[in-house]
Amino acid sequence: MRIWRCVYSCLLFFVLITGCTVSEPSKSDSENTQSKELTSNNTESELQAITALTGDELVKPYVRSKNSGSAKELVGDILIVNVMVDDPESEINQQVQDEILEEVRKAGDWLETEAKKRGKEARIITGKDDEALIIKYNYPKVIVDGALAYDEILNMMKELKTEIGACYQNITEKYNTKNIAFIFSVNKNGRSFACQGVEEEVPEWIFSVEEAEPDYFLSFDVCVAYTMYQWEKSLYGLYAHELLHLFGAVDLYADYTEIFDEELDMAVEKQSLIGNYFPEEIMLDSAPPMTICDLTAYLIGWEDTVPIKYLYFLYQP
Repeated sequence: MRIWRCVYSCLLFFVLITGCTVSEPSKSDSENTQSKELTSNNTESELQAITALTGDELVKPYVRSKNSGSAKELVGDILIVNVMVDDPESEINQQVQDEILEEVRKAGDWLETEAKKRGKEARIITGKDDEALIIKYNYPKVIVDGALAYDEILNMMKELKTEIGACYQNITEKYNTKNIAFIFSVNKNGRSFACQGVEEEVPEWIFSVEEAEPDYFLSFDVCVAYTMYQWEKSLYGLYAHELLHLFGAVDLYADYTEIFDEELDMAVEKQSLIGNYFPEEIMLDSAPPMTICDLTAYLIGWEDTVPIKYLYFLYQP
């Protein structure tokens, strides 16, 4: 029953994507036996056509996260701005900063290698390559896990308007690219997350506004990385995972803390299927060994199409 539900979901997405519609045939009181038989035969033919689908048919689904915000496709020259965040309880000193920059560089190297496997070129430039990509920030309050929601991140960017503006103008002119992602690193325990920009382009006037509102910064793609929790696992895997979010990738693991009881079966089913299809997928688990599956590759611009059977994983229960 679960597999058929998966198949049915995929077929439904196929119908939506290809622009087809399914409707009941019109009927009238004068409908005779012959027309009924014809309708029956047509339905049987349609069912035969549907059951002939393998799930490997290639489609181009629309996904909002794809190619949006300041981080577009993960191809070409890509700039990673590293914001080192201190608070009254924690500090990113020079040694820790160097270690973080090394891990971000490792994440960039891994992503570049994965891109080449698919015939794509990505040159990721980080704070380890250019000090102009490093910004220091003293956060006045104690940061606790879950406290830095997106609204607070936007407020932080508002306070950093001068520094970000100078950095943005400098690096976009220097590297002739506006393909940019921001990483806010916090040297504490916590759950890392990504906030993708909602606008297609960063407006030119954003840094010239005398009193910038936090919402002005919605164009920027930003992730927050809590580094302490990941040191023993894979910090570069964490950075790669969060960066992929900024370029369009979605989580392929279920967050069971936010799932209602009636959705649990579907979530468990999806996790089982994803584990079978992509056992080392980075959007499922950011601990090495890691790979990038066809679905993630499509979302970040490395593939033009994706097998229809994977669309089931794009929709949370």
